[in-house]
Amino acid sequence: MRTATFISALFLTVALITTGIPGPAPAAEFNLKFQIYLPPELAGPNQQMAADIERMSNHRIKMTVLTAGELVSSPDTLKACKAGVIDVVAGSGYHYSELKSGAIQAGLPMTWQSGVEAEVLWEKMGFRELVAKSFEPYGVHYLGPMLLSPYAMTSKVPIRSLDDLRKIKLRAASSPAKMFKELGINSVYIKTEEMYLALSTGQVDGVLWGGATDYEAMKFQEVSPYYCSSYIVNPIVDSIFINKKTWNRMPDDLKAIVEQAVHRCSWNYVAFSMDGEYKSQSTTYKDKVTTLPQEDIYKLTEAAQKVWEEEAQKDELNRQMVEKIKVLLRSLGRLK
Repeated sequence: MRTATFISALFLTVALITTGIPGPAPAAEFNLKFQIYLPPELAGPNQQMAADIERMSNHRIKMTVLTAGELVSSPDTLKACKAGVIDVVAGSGYHYSELKSGAIQAGLPMTWQSGVEAEVLWEKMGFRELVAKSFEPYGVHYLGPMLLSPYAMTSKVPIRSLDDLRKIKLRAASSPAKMFKELGINSVYIKTEEMYLALSTGQVDGVLWGGATDYEAMKFQEVSPYYCSSYIVNPIVDSIFINKKTWNRMPDDLKAIVEQAVHRCSWNYVAFSMDGEYKSQSTTYKDKVTTLPQEDIYKLTEAAQKVWEEEAQKDELNRQMVEKIKVLLRSLGRLK
């Protein structure tokens, strides 16, 4: 009986091999929880990254994507990753009060204005290495930047000038909020998952959080129909990082796969965001897209430079980061 069973199993195995029908996937060596701060509507590129990593690793890595607030609150994801509650995080430096350079790496206001500019800064000018150093004290390993969407404002009333901004209450975070304060513009911080409610109840009159495609996906146009296409920064840049102990346990071939997938995901987001940006401005927002006059852009940039200097003075690493940004902007003719 045992011989017959063995022969049957042998024939089945041969049949699977010769017919090309795949056998069961091997058990994953790493089952990783990956939390982002974006809502499910904007999780597509990250979900694709997780699928790419699983496929490229031959299922040795399995990554479960969790969206905004699903496991822990967005501002707590850095601490949670260090503690091993979450294995991988795509988070915004704006959210982490404990991270001295968070505002710089996420996007100081009035700095880079395209994904290409950000890529040159990170990959060709040594910015990546500085950002990686900033994460070292927090028990995580920096995997790279995630270039997202433009950082622009949506509002319940049209914004055509700084004077218009002074008449409303705006949701903003970190260094952009400080820039606005320099110009007499009121802002408050509200978590991502609470912004729609804040707009619908009148707690705020506008939001600075993402681009047109982000706001449309989150249905903000229902309560905030105007869009100001003067970018505060483009793109906003998130950081992807992994628990350091988990990273150290990974063999080199899996590390290379993860790093490659992260970089690919970053540019998938750029394409995803800008494709949606162009479409949303011409359809959903159409006649309700506004811009700030160049005179006001100059005023914003002047106020922003005070914020840059404040960030640079926090420590030597910050100073080096800000200096590299200045070198980039001087080469582009946007800074003397």
